[in-house]
Amino acid sequence: MKFEIKMALLAVLVVSLFLATAVAISFQNFWLVFAFFFGGMAVMVFGLRYKKKHYASIRK
Repeated sequence: MKFEIKMALLAVLVVSLFLATAVAISFQNFWLVFAFFFGGMAVMVFGLRYKKKHYASIRK
C-alpha cells in the first residue's frame, strides 16, 4: 500500500480538531466546542468521500 500525503494530512487535521475540542471543553467555551467538533466531522466526511471517489477511480 502506497503512503498518501493528502490522506495523512487530513487524518492529522481531524485528530487536531478533536484535540482542540477537548481543550475547548476544558476551558468551558462551548462555542469553540461546537466549532471544532463540527469542523472535525466535516473534514472527516470530506476525507471519507475523497477516499471513496479516489479508490473507485483506481479500480476502473
